[in-house]
Amino acid sequence: MGTRLIDTGPSSAGWHGTETWLRCVTLYGWSQLGETAGISEEALARGTLVHVALAHLFERARLGHDCFEAEGYAAPREALCLAADKLGAIGAEVLPIASRAVKAYLAQWGHERPRVLAVERELETVFEVPGFPPARYTARADRITEDAAGLVWIWDIKTAHRLEAKVSARYVLSGQILGLAHLGARIYGKRFGGVRLDLVGCEDLRCERVTPDPAPWMYRKFPRVIAAARAGMAAFDAARAPPEEWPASPSEVTCFTPYGRCRAWARCRFGAEGR
Repeated sequence: MGTRLIDTGPSSAGWHGTETWLRCVTLYGWSQLGETAGISEEALARGTLVHVALAHLFERARLGHDCFEAEGYAAPREALCLAADKLGAIGAEVLPIASRAVKAYLAQWGHERPRVLAVERELETVFEVPGFPPARYTARADRITEDAAGLVWIWDIKTAHRLEAKVSARYVLSGQILGLAHLGARIYGKRFGGVRLDLVGCEDLRCERVTPDPAPWMYRKFPRVIAAARAGMAAFDAARAPPEEWPASPSEVTCFTPYGRCRAWARCRFGAEGR
């Protein structure tokens, strides 16, 4: 049995850090100080486990069973358990939920034999916007496939408690999805078909596949969004101001998310001593 796990974490210069900055400068500041390290919400842990299991499934499809074994990768079920162990108590709590969700995914799509080009590959580009320094941008593609017509598709896995209509709508203006679309277009050119989502409901065990509705205006604007945010992040990092001087965005929208409390909830209530 292999024990090697595929890295399904954030890419080196991707959307998640930039999104934190855009959402709330104070949250970004606490994150830079490590004040939110080790905080795992149930939804995040659940999604992590589903991602790990499916990554191992897709990599085995890409390499073939024998090569997958030779590379020392853990089988999908073992990978799920190993990843849960790494998360500690929250991992043990959500392991049964994630396991059922993966089984539901396999029941619906496990018969497929797509041509998988890459799994958890970090893609990279540089956005050059007048008035801003060049901004390196990366994203980790959950998987990249090629269809019978030769079109290349980038897939992203999204988990939710239940699959409701608002779940797919949530990603129309998602910077993560817009970024993947830019990367796909720049890397694959006319061969790029677009971004597709695997939606997995962990409670209702429904699985759907959708192509996000187009958002052409924000797609065109996206490089400027990234370049401006990165310039602000660089200035903030250089200033090293104390937390009392950081701009903040306290509201019921930023401090509570679809996944629950912001991970800096206690810090923003009580300061650096908040736990």
